[in-house]
Amino acid sequence: MRNVDFSVVHDAQLLKIELRNNYVELLFKLVDETVFIVILDGIERMLCNSFKEGNTILSADVINDSSKCSILLNKLFELNEAEKNENPTYLLKIKEKINSQELVVFHLSPSYGCELIALCKRVVTG
Repeated sequence: MRNVDFSVVHDAQLLKIELRNNYVELLFKLVDETVFIVILDGIERMLCNSFKEGNTILSADVINDSSKCSILLNKLFELNEAEKNENPTYLLKIKEKINSQELVVFHLSPSYGCELIALCKRVVTG
């Protein structure tokens, strides 16, 4: 995966989330009115909360280091406090896959509206 500068989506609007067979397409309208598409390919798991009219993006990040995404993974898998402390085996395997670049975490943080956390094989722009 090439490095993508996701700073362009700061203050953009998330207009559409389209679920396909094994991928998700996100459509953004940037501040300059251009359209920016992000494809989350090979979706393993996704959490999307509070999609609203006028979704405004604070930041978007691709995380490929498990030490930097533990809180997001806890949220994605809806772990309770006991599970967070146990470090379930399946979560340890997912962290290994993140560290070996088999999977990445995509995080869309809102200024207003939708927060999205996705565990997928790759993130591409189109």
